[in-house]
Parts: sequence; structure tokens; C-alpha cells
Amino acid sequence: MPNAPAVPPPVNPNDLGRGPMVVGVTWTFFVLASTACGLWFYARKKNRVPPGWDNWIMLFAVINALAVQIQVTVALKYGVGKHDQDLTIDQLIMISKLNWTALVPGMIVSTFARISITILLIRLFGVHKWFKAFLIIITVVQCVAGFVFILISYLQASPIEALWDFLITDARRWDPRVWLYTAYFVQTLYTFSDLTYVLIPVALIWRLNMPLQNRIGLIILMCVSLITMVMSILKTVYIARAGHAKATTVDVQYEAILQVLFGVLEQDIVIIMGCVPSLRNLFIEGFKPLSALRSSRLASLIRGNRSANRSKHIAEDDPSYIGYHDLEERSSRKPSRSGGRTDPRYGSQDDLVEDLYHIKVTDEFDVTHGPNTKGTRPSA
Repeated sequence: MPNAPAVPPPVNPNDLGRGPMVVGVTWTFFVLASTACGLWFYARKKNRVPPGWDNWIMLFAVINALAVQIQVTVALKYGVGKHDQDLTIDQLIMISKLNWTALVPGMIVSTFARISITILLIRLFGVHKWFKAFLIIITVVQCVAGFVFILISYLQASPIEALWDFLITDARRWDPRVWLYTAYFVQTLYTFSDLTYVLIPVALIWRLNMPLQNRIGLIILMCVSLITMVMSILKTVYIARAGHAKATTVDVQYEAILQVLFGVLEQDIVIIMGCVPSLRNLFIEGFKPLSALRSSRLASLIRGNRSANRSKHIAEDDPSYIGYHDLEERSSRKPSRSGGRTDPRYGSQDDLVEDLYHIKVTDEFDVTHGPNTKGTRPSA
């Protein structure tokens, strides 16, 4: 760069700093987020339900999350995550440029993923008119605030290249507090919405007439939003640190990479939070065979142990009685009034069910006679 001031060469250019860690963690969460979105579409197709607006909006958020992730990965090539003293001026400018250009798709992910979540919550709890109105209002405010934040971000400096090229000294710039306070407001709004996405549904779920374990499961599922809220708070903290940095501050870019990390994690977890609640039935169906197999083995083990223990005790009392203890068990049971097939060892049809998916079939019948309450002959 011809106008670049003379600066010392990088102190330790081979030290990659936090860059590889940030790229690895963010790619991991992006894969989880995109997988959750794909499973959501698969669940809709499996249930023969066409994708709704919430699906397509979430898919749009995932596409923008991919754009953000690509830019973070490209920034690694220029040394993102390194200490500032280990970077050249060109690298510092390029990293800053990539951060600013990733702002738009990042805001789209944060806003549109929450729009999808709002649609889901309205579908679940829309019977409560006040909650539906609250969700619509806060979502509209988020959209407007996000749009205004994007405008302020790119209009605060002219020419726009002055946002990332600190060598442009004659640029027209706004008071940096305008951008900083707007960022505070947007992140606070996201944090508040993530909190309400948990607290209000939890209160409504707790009042539902369903088994306690189901209510607890739904509450735990909704509490995923609290992780997003924590990421949003951490992102705000590092925005504040970057906003109050001075020209003499050391390692501005090195600290700013944590803002990128928490920002990307927030976006990916919002996507996951919006998709996972709709995957409950898919997971239940997926674990049914395993659960049935486990139940069958457990039932066989219990029956085997019970039979072995009973045979042992009977043999100790009278060895000639071995092999006949099942008859005693059968005779101690109440006669069955059903004319259906029964197990030859038992007199109750309850024991025909081995587990959730298997029924014993036998070729013997138990014929019982009930009391003649109407004065007619008993029927066989």
C-alpha cells in the first residue's frame, strides 16, 4: 500500500492465536444448526405436511449463516485471531473489511430465525391472544431495529471504505456513540426476546393438563433459549469493549474475534432452538425400536429370574414338585371371562403381552362360566 506508514514487521507471524479455535467451534455449531433445519424439513415430509412459512424463513436464515461462516473462514487466511502485533497493515484492513461485510447476513440470521420461532410459538400458544399480540409486536420491533442498525452501520462513514480502512483520515464520520448505542439496543432487544421465549411458554406449559414428565421435558426444551440469551449478553460485552477502544489500545482485533465467536454462536443456537421443538416426534419414533428391544430384554430377564428363584425354593422344599410350580401360579390367578386365546400357563390375557410389539399366540382355550344373573343357563 503506497500511503501506508512505516511499521515494524510482525513479531510472531506463525502464532495463529485464536483463529483456528474460533473457526472450528463455529463450523461445528453451523453443522448442528443446518442439520436441525434439514431434519425439520424431513419431519414435515415424513408426516406428509408441506413446509410452512416458518420452515422457509429458517432455511433462509441458514443460508445467511453459511455466508457468515464462509467469511469467518476466509478471514482466517488473513490472520483473524492473531495478536495485532503479529499482523501486517494489509491484514488488519482485510480482516476488518470481512467483519463489516458479514454484518448484513449476520443480522438477517438473528432476525429471521427469531421470526420463525415466533411463528412456531404462535402456532403452539396462539390461543392466548395477549401472548400472540406480544410476540407480533416484539418481532416487528426487532425487524425495524435490525434494519435501522444496518443503515447506521454503513452510513456512519463516507466513503464507506473508511469503515475498515483506518488509513483514510479525511473521511466524514458520525459520532461513534450513535452506532454503539444502537448496537446496545438491538442486542438488548434480542436478549429480552430470548428470555421471554422461555419464561412465558414455561408458565403456560406448567398449567397444561399433561403428565409431569412431559411438562418438564417441554420446559427443558424451551430453556435452550437461555443459552442464546447468554451468547447475546457476551456479544454485547465485547461490542462495548471494542467500542471504547482507543488508538493506543493493544490487541483490538485479537479481542474482537471473541465478539465474532459469540455472535456466530448466538446465530447458530437461535436456529437450533427454532428447529428442535418440532423434532420431538421424529426422535421418539427413531428411539422406539431401541426402547422396545430394551423393554423386551428386561421383561425376559425379570421373568427368567422370577422363574429360576421360584424353582429353586420349591425344589428345596420338595424335589418331586419341580416342573409343576406354574400350575400353582395359574390356579392362584382369577379366571378369565374372555373366550380368546390364552397362554397355557396362565389364566389371564394380560400375560399374553410380552412387550410393546409382541403378543403370544397359543392354541389352548380357557372356558369359564360366569354367574347366571338373568335366570338363563350358563353359556360355555
